[in-house]
Amino acid sequence: MGRVYNPNRPGNERDRLLKVIIVAINEMQSSCVGGNEFKDLSAFLLLSLKAVCRSIEKTTTAWEKRGYWIKADRFRLEWIWLDHSIANLDRELYKGNWNSIIKVTDEILRYLDAVPLLRNHQFGKPWLGAYKKYKMM
Repeated sequence: MGRVYNPNRPGNERDRLLKVIIVAINEMQSSCVGGNEFKDLSAFLLLSLKAVCRSIEKTTTAWEKRGYWIKADRFRLEWIWLDHSIANLDRELYKGNWNSIIKVTDEILRYLDAVPLLRNHQFGKPWLGAYKKYKMM
C-alpha cells in the first residue's frame, strides 16, 4: 500500500496565506479603496496573520514531537515579528486608526519581501465581509 499524501500541510497553507496577504496589502495601499473595503481588508489581514501564526505553531509542535527542539525554536524566532504585528494591527483596527494601519502594513511587507509577488492572481476578493467577522469575535 502506498503512502498517503496530505496536500493541506501547514507549510502549504502558510505559503498560500502569505501570498494572499501581500495581495491584500497591495490592494489596501492603492488609492482606489473605499472606507468599507479598507475595513474589510484590515480585518482580513489581521485574521490571515493569526492563521499564519497558528500554522507556525502546528509546524513547531510536530517538530518538537520528533525531538527537533532547536529547529522549532529557530523557526519560532524567524516569525517572532508576527506577534508584534498582530498586536499592533489589532490595536489600530480596534481604535479605528486607519492611517496607522498603513504604517503597520508597511512593516509587514518588509518581512515578506522574499515572498513572490503575484501579478495575475485568481484569489478574487476574499476579504469582503471580514470586518463583520472581526466584530463578531
